[in-house]
This record gives sequence, C-alpha cells and structure tokens, in this order.
Amino acid sequence: MNNLIAYIATALGLALVITGWFIWGDRTQMDFFVLNIVVSVVAYCVMFVDILIPWADLRDKTQRRIGNTGIRWFVQYGYSIVAILILVLCNLQGLSFSIYIMLQGGLLILLLLGIATSLTTAKKISEVSQQNSIVVDCVRQMRKNHDAMLEAAHSASAPQMVIDQINQLGEDLRFISPSNSEESHDIEDDINEVFAETETLFRNYELNRERIDANLGKASRLIKKRKSTYSN
Repeated sequence: MNNLIAYIATALGLALVITGWFIWGDRTQMDFFVLNIVVSVVAYCVMFVDILIPWADLRDKTQRRIGNTGIRWFVQYGYSIVAILILVLCNLQGLSFSIYIMLQGGLLILLLLGIATSLTTAKKISEVSQQNSIVVDCVRQMRKNHDAMLEAAHSASAPQMVIDQINQLGEDLRFISPSNSEESHDIEDDINEVFAETETLFRNYELNRERIDANLGKASRLIKKRKSTYSN
C-alpha cells in the first residue's frame, strides 16, 4: 500500500512538472521548450528514483548499496541542482540553444559516469564483504568440527586427560583471528581434516587410541602455526 501511494505521488509530481511547462512555459522557441521539459523530467526522476527503485536492500547482509549511498546521493542531487541552475541561467540570460544543449549533455555524461562509479563501488564492497564472510566461516567451521569431535569423545567415554586435551584445543581456537591469506586457509583445511578424522576414530576409541593421540598432537601444532599467520 505504501509503495502504491509513493508511485502515485511520484507520477502526479511528474505530471505536474510537465503540465506546468505547457501552462507557463514559453513556446515561441520550441527547441528550448522541449529541452526544458526533458531536463526537468530527468532531474525530477533522478531526485526521486529511490521511491521507484529503492537503493538499500535490507535483505542483503553485505549492505553493499548502503556502503556507497553517499556517492550516489552526491551524484543524484548534484546533477539535479546543477541541471536546474543551467536551465534557469540559459533561459534568463538568453544563451544560445547550442550552448544550452552542450551544457546539459555534458552534465548528463557526468551523471552517467557518477552512476557507473557508484555501481563499481557497490560491487567492490560486495566482493570485500563476501571475502570477509568466507574468512569468518572458515573459523566457525573449525570450531564446529572441534565441538563435534568433543561430543564424539564424550560418547566414546574417552579418558579425562583426552577430554582436557580437546578442551585445550578449543581454548586455543578462541584466539585465532580470521585471516584472508592462502597459507591460513591451507592450515585451516588441515585442522578441519584432522578434527573430522579424529571424530570418526572416536567411534572405536580403544582400537584407535594411538592415532587419536597423534591427531590431537598434530592439531595442537597446526593451531599454533595458524595463530602465527596473519592477513595479507
């Protein structure tokens, strides 16, 4: 309902702008008259485009569009204000139509370049956000696999010493910061592989005791190595 009202209001405003030119506009010079209408309509639409096509998408967790809202608003309102000022100046000062259309054409090119810059910035923000999300997910996956291994150890009634060792690994994981380096990702993959294998080994603890002890030692070394790696 709110969207419908916004659309109707925007359409009425646009109709009012066009009607105003036909009522009070000077039609002795049709080239100026037509260009005045076109400039007014474009400036109006640019200023109120957010009503028809909302820029911010609250469902987008990256919020890449919100991140470049300042650039977009500067381009939108800067264009609209300058376009109207040029319109008023050219009509009041009696400048030639060629100068008028060149000024408006140049301004329109700047608008398109500004929009392109805004979209490029939004794409870059999205890429960085996705990369950060992947980095954080890797750390979460290690903790998830650790918890699964700990649960398997409890189910296997492993000795308290082994449980304590696994708990210590969990404490060490808490101090790992997300990193976007390739070396960090490789180490994280190795840690997850060790955790997953150890969880499986706990299904027959007595038979696999030595391999479990070896894996827990290996996991401890990998975690220490991972803690010493940082983002690029």
